[in-house]
Amino acid sequence: DYAKTQPNVTFINGTSAAQDTTLRNPAENFFRFSTDGAQWMAGLGTYAFKDKGYKKVATVAEDYSFPYTQVFGFMAEFCKAGGHVPSKSWVPIGNKDFSSV
Repeated sequence: DYAKTQPNVTFINGTSAAQDTTLRNPAENFFRFSTDGAQWMAGLGTYAFKDKGYKKVATVAEDYSFPYTQVFGFMAEFCKAGGHVPSKSWVPIGNKDFSSV
């Protein structure tokens, strides 16, 4: 949002993988030079469905934007191929004990 207030300045994002910076209503002067979380998952949904034969999976990830994007990137391919994700569990950020899921 700050980039929109500075239209004569070019902003380059070289590290953030947050999808929102360039996907939804991006500033015309803001450019990304790294992949987002969904792109990191490219091919995994297809591999899980077609090569591994998984038809139904559950996902577990930390509860913040980057893992959301990763899970939804996986789901886009997996579900398009015919798979189902009936359970998505989000663990509080910083909590490394996933046993409650």
